[in-house]
Amino acid sequence: MEVETVRQMWSEEVNRQLEAAQSPERVDHRSLAAQRAEALEHAGLSVHGLNLVPNNGNVRLAVLAQQLDLYVGANFTTDQAIDMMGFSMGGLVSRYYRQRLGGIHRVCKFVTIARPTTVAPGPHSCAPILHCETCDP
Repeated sequence: MEVETVRQMWSEEVNRQLEAAQSPERVDHRSLAAQRAEALEHAGLSVHGLNLVPNNGNVRLAVLAQQLDLYVGANFTTDQAIDMMGFSMGGLVSRYYRQRLGGIHRVCKFVTIARPTTVAPGPHSCAPILHCETCDP
């Protein structure tokens, strides 16, 4: 049985019990990413998700940031400002895109969540990126 199916069945049962107890709270079985995307779309924002490959640390940040650059180029017009949010390693990749691939001119708002502040030394690490992460409106 798929994990999503099990989570849905569990949340339905919990919600029945909460309703029976006359509690106003409800459980949402969806991932936080899915809930976030729905909230952003409800606010009138277009939400795009990108899975970088490989995502196991076997390639340089530059390779992953190039994938992001290609995605942005294929899905947004050159004069279209975008807001960007990156989670964990996606925060580093997004920062690399902004600072080294010209994304600073396209990205208006930039948010990272649980982004590592440094990259562990290794064959695929790069020099630290030392720039401010804000941009002028």
